[in-house]
Amino acid sequence: MSSDKPLVLVVDDQPKNLQLVAAVLKGEYKLVIADSGAKAIKAAKANRPNLILMDVMMPEMSGFEAAAILKADPAMADIPIIFLTAKNETKDVVQGFEAGGVDYVLKPFVRQELLQRISTHVKLDIQRRMIADKNEQLDYLNNEKTKLLSVLSHDLRNMIGGNMGLLQIMESDFDLITPEELREFISMISTSTTQTYNLMEDLLAWLKSQSKDVRMVLLPMMAFPIVEGVCNMFANPAKQKSLTLSLDCPNELSFVADKNMIETILRNLINNAIKFSNSGGTIHVSVVYEGDHVRFGVKDEGIGMTQEKLDRLWVTAFESEPGTAGERGSGVGVNLCRTYVQSHQGSIWAESEVGKGSVFYFTIPRALSV
Repeated sequence: MSSDKPLVLVVDDQPKNLQLVAAVLKGEYKLVIADSGAKAIKAAKANRPNLILMDVMMPEMSGFEAAAILKADPAMADIPIIFLTAKNETKDVVQGFEAGGVDYVLKPFVRQELLQRISTHVKLDIQRRMIADKNEQLDYLNNEKTKLLSVLSHDLRNMIGGNMGLLQIMESDFDLITPEELREFISMISTSTTQTYNLMEDLLAWLKSQSKDVRMVLLPMMAFPIVEGVCNMFANPAKQKSLTLSLDCPNELSFVADKNMIETILRNLINNAIKFSNSGGTIHVSVVYEGDHVRFGVKDEGIGMTQEKLDRLWVTAFESEPGTAGERGSGVGVNLCRTYVQSHQGSIWAESEVGKGSVFYFTIPRALSV
């Protein structure tokens, strides 16, 4: 049998009865033993069994009383309880069902009958839990869909609306706009369009990752052209905030990875560094060998994060704070980075200090193979 055998809690105040039941069940089930109603409640809370086989006549607390307490607790109310007892009057059977029992087996029991009754209710419990898990997953996905629609309707509308406004001004007042103003408008539209495109890329990539359809294309590549290309994407947004992008990456540094994933990780980290930097700072991007791994770093001199924000960084999606210039984002970028780094069997982490900036690191194997 596998280690995933169903768990049965056996409750009886008589050691011989416990031994007898254990001898019958031990080949097919994992067992937890309790010799009183109070201990049964404690054991059920600690172990969450697939089924409880409960004696009725016990001192201090009867099986019926223990069952009623268990059924009153929402966390344990769904655990099936079979009463195993010598009490065979109709009123006792009725009382057992009223206490929340799903079945009633008389002592002395017939081995095959007991096993069949237990098997039936254990299978029902396993199926119920599977359905509950699926429902929980569906609730989660529905909630994420709602958040996604909120991002699409709010942030994308604002970005596209801003571009439309600038274009309308340029169209209606074209003859009055100076060359300097025209360059500024074009720069603003260019930055906004890049942000909109990056947002769409993140949302589409995140949706793909949630569907588990993450397929890697591993190729050997040189680091410098990839990192330089991503940095060039942000030349204009950095210029608008008077930020300097500094790149430290040896020309000969190489690794094996999925190019699109690495670019997406760097794009998000650099974008966030710019987003949360004040004017006049520097964004340091670095790539170095670290043993048999490659370590990437993106460091800013911005507003930094509290420890609370650091702790929440990797567990929340669609939660994004505005940048220092009011920049918006989807909130999926950091989570997407973690997914892609983990796909490369790597690690990602952040260090930060309020008012002094943040640094994000991630490492991947130099010669990854899957």
